[in-house]
Amino acid sequence: MGCTQSRFFQTPLSPLSSATSADSELVLLPPTRPTETHRTKSKARASSKSATDRSPKKKRTPTKRNAPSEKLDTNHEKIPQCTEKQQVVPLHLAATKNSGTPSMSRHETPRLSTTPFNATPRDDGPQWTLLIDLVATLQASGYPRAWNKEAKTLTKLFDPILASRGLYKNLLEHTGDEAQLIIEALQWLLVSHPSLGKEGRRRCAYLQALVRLGGKCEMIPQSYRRDFQIEDRVILFQSPIVDIYKTGQPGRWVCLKQYRVNPKVTVDSAKKLSIREAIFWFNHKHDNVLPFLGVVETRSAFYLVSPYFEFGTLADYLKTSPAVNRGLLVRDVTSGLEYFHSHNFVHADIKPQNIFMHVSGRAVLADLGLSRLSDSNILSWPSVQTIDPQLAPGIFPWLAPEILALTDIIESDKNARLVVFTFASDVYALGGVIYEVFTGLRPFNDFSIKKIVHGVPEGARPQKPKNPDAAAYTLCGLTDDIWKVIEQCWHGDPKARPTAKDLLQEPFFVNLQDGRPPIRYES
Repeated sequence: MGCTQSRFFQTPLSPLSSATSADSELVLLPPTRPTETHRTKSKARASSKSATDRSPKKKRTPTKRNAPSEKLDTNHEKIPQCTEKQQVVPLHLAATKNSGTPSMSRHETPRLSTTPFNATPRDDGPQWTLLIDLVATLQASGYPRAWNKEAKTLTKLFDPILASRGLYKNLLEHTGDEAQLIIEALQWLLVSHPSLGKEGRRRCAYLQALVRLGGKCEMIPQSYRRDFQIEDRVILFQSPIVDIYKTGQPGRWVCLKQYRVNPKVTVDSAKKLSIREAIFWFNHKHDNVLPFLGVVETRSAFYLVSPYFEFGTLADYLKTSPAVNRGLLVRDVTSGLEYFHSHNFVHADIKPQNIFMHVSGRAVLADLGLSRLSDSNILSWPSVQTIDPQLAPGIFPWLAPEILALTDIIESDKNARLVVFTFASDVYALGGVIYEVFTGLRPFNDFSIKKIVHGVPEGARPQKPKNPDAAAYTLCGLTDDIWKVIEQCWHGDPKARPTAKDLLQEPFFVNLQDGRPPIRYES
């Protein structure tokens, strides 16, 4: 009955660890070593310099020097933005778009500056040779676990790069061994740096740089990789976007997530999606977030590995255990969401099908495929996502009205539309989860997609059950206080919705008695 999990997938291995236990069937792939290419390049540069010094000096024709690296400030025009065609303004900001800085909402990340952290771009550009040589040396000697002088030097090299558009572009132009070295260094800093392990704009900048470079080069840190033989696979879940498999052996089951290749998703696109999710997932660990166990890559497939939970999803669990304390489950989900939001991270796909149940009776959030960093001012790709009704039909009951108002997919000639997910849209979706948990009904179960798209922005919402003998009251435990919370989450104005942190202070959450055992994974 209990949920079991592979011994060799007990917990995600540290990116600083290169050893495995003696009885483990899991073997990390060897880390990338500095190649002769780096040494050869350094010697060539030195040789070239010597030759230049010995040669007769020639009069040089004055040339126009490169403009100094642009320092970012509060001028929004200097921030990399999506193109005019892609630019999407959230509905709740549209009214203030032309009247200066939009008014702040408790859901929004404070804009301290458009520079992601206190770093001044150097006019002469970064010392790329020093950067590559340093990360190559660290890689060869093994990254230390403790913060040291080399790490401090490394951040001094990275900080101005991530604070300048020009230098940032140069960073993303790296390929091959050098790109892999930079990827390893960024991941190490995210784990070992005293401040990068916490929330903040600086962490966002480093994490987004890792995501962008990894996606562009189709590379991941070597510490993510797991090497084991995939034998029999059993399909657990299929959608137009992903396949979820169960594999392993009794007592050692794990799940494999694979993005599907279809006419709209190429092999390269599927791999980039997997890499993006892997990096976000690895760098977000919480008791109420499904653990990330690593990546398994074969010649024909790229899998994201996670524990196998026999109790299945929240929706499955409520069917088999209807008398469970539902308030505790909702608090679990809210705690996981609050963790994401405290790290400037928007989940963007909150629904019972993406919430899994541990054998301890605790709920964990999963599926970061649509997630994104909330701070779009940091040098990053546009803060938009695409919604394709053919690929993600099940997401519409959970979409906030401001999202649906922007999609307008029914009248559009295009299938996919650009939308903006926010903390507030996550909270709206959470309201739908609370509704389903305490009523046993799926939101808008009798609505078509077209009716949802047109009705929700106009104020349509699921109604509170009127019959006092309904299962919502007699079995699920719905109360007036809980319904009030649901309505707050479903507020039409995103700024009027509570935050996940606010919800955790609600009396019916605070007063819950929790006797469940903590989550532990078998060794």
